[in-house]
Amino acid sequence: MLTLGEALTAEMKKSKIDVLTLSPGLTATPFAAGLKLNPALLSMVPQSPKRVARTGLRNLGRKMSVVSGGLNKFYSWENRLIPRSWPVYLFGFLIGNAMKSYERKQAKLSRAENGTMESNAAWSQ
Repeated sequence: MLTLGEALTAEMKKSKIDVLTLSPGLTATPFAAGLKLNPALLSMVPQSPKRVARTGLRNLGRKMSVVSGGLNKFYSWENRLIPRSWPVYLFGFLIGNAMKSYERKQAKLSRAENGTMESNAAWSQ
């Protein structure tokens, strides 16, 4: 996406149209809140949508691409120094663990809820 966005920036410049590729990272939105994973296990801090939008608007017409948030900027910079497969593997591993943790927590809550319902049914008889 980054390369496509930067190519569009160069191509549209002739028409005086600004294109900015914004890499927001994890953003505190209903989408992010609905992810079925344990966010405490990720090395990411969600940013507010307002902050992400402000970063994009502040850089529109000035840059081809921008990364929002200090930690995201670090990850983006770091990725230039290491083989591409490393961050792909690392974040895949972290997200996989966060998803498994969420699933275990949901299963535990479900078992606890079923146990409560069974004990309530026994008392009502």
